[in-house]
Amino acid sequence: MAEADNPAGNAERLYQRLVKSRNSVLEAGRAAAKVTIPGLIPEEGGSDPHDTLEQPWTSMGARGVNNVSAKLLITLFPPERPFFRLDVDAATAQAMGVDQLGKVQVALAGISRASMVLAEQSASRTIWMEALRHLVVVGNVLVYNPDDGSRMRMWRLDQYVVQRNASGDLITAVIKDDIYPSELEEGVRAAVGLESDDEDQDASKEEKKVPIYTVIRRIGDQIEHYEEINKLEVPGSRGAVEAGKAGWQALRWQAVPGSDYGRSYVTEYAGDFLTLEDATKAIVKFAAEASRILRIVDPNAGVDVEELAEAESGDFLTGFIDRIGTLQLDKNQDFNVVWQLAENTERRLSQAFLMPANTIRNAERVTAEEVRAVAQELEDALGGTYTVLSAEVQRPYANRLLYILERQKKAPKLPDSVAPVIITGFSALGQNHETRALLDWMAAVSGWFQNPALAGVVNLTEVSRRAGVGFGVQDVDTLLKSEEQQAQESQAAQQNQAAMGAVPEIAKGAVSALQQENQ
Repeated sequence: MAEADNPAGNAERLYQRLVKSRNSVLEAGRAAAKVTIPGLIPEEGGSDPHDTLEQPWTSMGARGVNNVSAKLLITLFPPERPFFRLDVDAATAQAMGVDQLGKVQVALAGISRASMVLAEQSASRTIWMEALRHLVVVGNVLVYNPDDGSRMRMWRLDQYVVQRNASGDLITAVIKDDIYPSELEEGVRAAVGLESDDEDQDASKEEKKVPIYTVIRRIGDQIEHYEEINKLEVPGSRGAVEAGKAGWQALRWQAVPGSDYGRSYVTEYAGDFLTLEDATKAIVKFAAEASRILRIVDPNAGVDVEELAEAESGDFLTGFIDRIGTLQLDKNQDFNVVWQLAENTERRLSQAFLMPANTIRNAERVTAEEVRAVAQELEDALGGTYTVLSAEVQRPYANRLLYILERQKKAPKLPDSVAPVIITGFSALGQNHETRALLDWMAAVSGWFQNPALAGVVNLTEVSRRAGVGFGVQDVDTLLKSEEQQAQESQAAQQNQAAMGAVPEIAKGAVSALQQENQ
């Protein structure tokens, strides 16, 4: 198309063309935000994202969203430890040998720790928490991790549009931002036709923001991006990077086949949220009406109404008490029906958003077992969505961190035989099983080798190998010594023993020689 052949100056037009396919998804996101956290997505045409005119009648939605988001954050990115490790493939590991492989793994572990430091310096946890809340409520969010290691950025669904291919990969995205001209350098302002510094010096003149469009496009195996203001490309904004190492992540909660956008978790429970909203509204209004105290006085009761209203405790009044009554709402049965409906609906939503289930302590040091327990809980509750989300969020982010470390000369360029392996969240369950299998196998093998009678009957090396396969230990052959190694070590041990046995005789001869010399 013409826009692809000559992209300069077409960013705004491309954005407006792609907005049409986003409208229905954006409206669904706003509807979900209204019953949970309205401030996440401002209303269309709203000048201030904080200007929320209507608040939900219950906080159940906000508590549920924050609870799920917090649990996702701590399982995807646990504090004080990397969320991935670097490992070499099986063929390379076998060719290296045990000694060299151990040294390489130590070096790779240092790179993983450096990536965690880089992530903390970019304040990524704050951005990821907000991004996860948008995924839960709206189902879509765009994040970017700059290659200079500066602070991460995030865009709401109403700030960007996106196109995907049949596999769901990003092929085009356009971000619409507003920026103050004073944020740009003077040369950049002149290049895009904005006012100069001299015209901005008037303190009485309010500086107005101008729209800036960022275009992200996939071309082959590269992700290119550039910015436009006033249909002119911003000088120095163009860049490109390998697709697998790009910092742009257009995330979805649940992929919809054939759609450029995803579906949120809140929309799956829209019926319950709307029911709870209406029931809570009815309960609040009923309570407000029931709290009004109105007394009915018979005109023939012989009671002065003003005197009754002004009377204090202990005063004596004249009149007929049976002709004075309090107005009551005879709606208790109806109120109980609505109350029961609200309770049942809130119970279902609490289960869906993991409110009564396992919670993680608010502490600096959280055990791996706690994280794994919550990861299993998320997997059970979200029906596989958590596993997909962890793969789409963690692996691209890990590749980006490694790329930034490489650009900053803090880590070498890693070969294709080295790849990041996710070790947190649900993936940690498999890692824990592997470690447990290794420890159980070693405990069994050590008992066999300590039994001399058993060693004289069976080939313990072969028995250990078969037992390792049965325990599920990976690469058992790399853990067992070969027959040649065992023979060499046995021969060396015999030589050492013979040398130690000769020491007393040598010492005895030396003492005798000294005694003869003294005589």
